[in-house]
Amino acid sequence: MKITDPKFQASLKEPISAHGGQGAEDGTVSNRVKTLAKRWPGLYNFLKKTVGPSNSLGNHYNLKNRIQKLFGDKIDDKLILNLGSGTYRIHPEIINVDLFAFKEVDIVADICDTPFKDGSVDGIICEDVLEHVAQAPKLFKEMSRILKPGGMIIIKTPFVYPYHSSPNDFFRWTDEGLKYILKENNFSVKKSGITGGPMCTLQAILMHVFAMIFSFGSRSLYFILVQFFMVIFSPLKLLDPLFLLSPFATDISSHIFVIAEKNM
Repeated sequence: MKITDPKFQASLKEPISAHGGQGAEDGTVSNRVKTLAKRWPGLYNFLKKTVGPSNSLGNHYNLKNRIQKLFGDKIDDKLILNLGSGTYRIHPEIINVDLFAFKEVDIVADICDTPFKDGSVDGIICEDVLEHVAQAPKLFKEMSRILKPGGMIIIKTPFVYPYHSSPNDFFRWTDEGLKYILKENNFSVKKSGITGGPMCTLQAILMHVFAMIFSFGSRSLYFILVQFFMVIFSPLKLLDPLFLLSPFATDISSHIFVIAEKNM
């Protein structure tokens, strides 16, 4: 569903503009560089997926396949939100909602207080966002409020992963913790798993440790070196298909996902 669809307009509590909000993430050097990089969303997201420590080879996540299985091939008649989307356009018919007015953002809004009516949304995607939300429990309540009974939610979030501001970094969620808070907010978990395995965790730790050693206390140099060593240590990800076979892989995974359904 597109924002021009009358059904979309009917889902809103009141008419809103797709413009406004903050145009960029403020603060640190890392945030300014990230904001600059996101001006080229295709390149940014390609690098994030291929050399970043959040996606292992052989994981069973595959967002686009998940969307197809949950919502079918044609989703133009369904209202699906990508909360905290950044610059990533998953599908032309999925509505991007973000606090910052990046390219590809359709609705600029606080995702803890969205402009949608109760029970008006068919599906929600929330990738790599929870750690940056100070009022995370409020976000779960908001997602439960706007989802229809039977509506689906897909969440991906870091677990064993270094601090990364965008513009802030508040929390880490365990598999058990995510399932608990979803249950508390009237969801039933349908599937959970790993997107970034133990070798992604090792890559993330090593790239920060080596950046710390060679930055000599310079914050600007530290951030640049983190990106450099991310590429250097990215071949470690090739080993993850083996480590994902272990029943203990979740205990030290870099990123996890949960798929849940709002109860009737």
